[in-house]
Amino acid sequence: MSVKLEGMPANLTTDSFTGKKVIDREGIEYGKVKHIHINQDTLVVSGVTIHKVFNKDYFLSEDYIDKFSEKLYF
Repeated sequence: MSVKLEGMPANLTTDSFTGKKVIDREGIEYGKVKHIHINQDTLVVSGVTIHKVFNKDYFLSEDYIDKFSEKLYF
């Protein structure tokens, strides 16, 4: 699955997304991007680790990511 990049500058790094909000299609905020996971063989994003309040982290696989923009939507 391919994830769209919308309105992003050409010189992106994974650090560009650290701390960005993660929002679902209804506009509910689920936390912020802590890590972006990249498959070392294909160099494709395989998912992200989301940090939620009270030090709870969880993994969101690429199957649930709709697009990367100023905010991450799923």
